[in-house]
Amino acid sequence: PDIHAFLLLDELVPGNRDIISAAEHDEFFIDVDPEALAAVATKEQIIELSRCGVRYDSSTGSLAMFA
Repeated sequence: PDIHAFLLLDELVPGNRDIISAAEHDEFFIDVDPEALAAVATKEQIIELSRCGVRYDSSTGSLAMFA
């Protein structure tokens, strides 16, 4: 699911960056702007990402996943 999520995120918000921006204990943070994602993603794609384990971390204002 994590690889699928990374591919979908890169398709929706393309870039030439590393998809993982940071890691901490048992989670890692994704280098995709949540606002840019919200501007292009459908509700179904957001649900798909959520099912893959992608979540919004309100303390950092970024997307994250548990490892």
